[in-house]
Amino acid sequence: MPRIPRMYLDTEYFHIVTQGINKSYIFENHEDIIFYINNMLKLSEEHKIKIIAYCIMNNHAHLLLYINKIAEMSKFMQKVNTQY
Repeated sequence: MPRIPRMYLDTEYFHIVTQGINKSYIFENHEDIIFYINNMLKLSEEHKIKIIAYCIMNNHAHLLLYINKIAEMSKFMQKVNTQY
């Protein structure tokens, strides 16, 4: 079930974690990780989101993002994860 959109938060920095169901692998090989990173970087420009840091493991990913408009975070993460 999708999360209810965030309307107001008192920060512009966000730690995002995305992971597989039951902590299963979402990245099977190095090429999957490279695709995810390149797609994430491309979409961050489109949504005007700054990626401060990221850490990609086989079963999850951590992102530290700087976001001016909170609505862009949901759109960005939806595109990143569905395009992968």
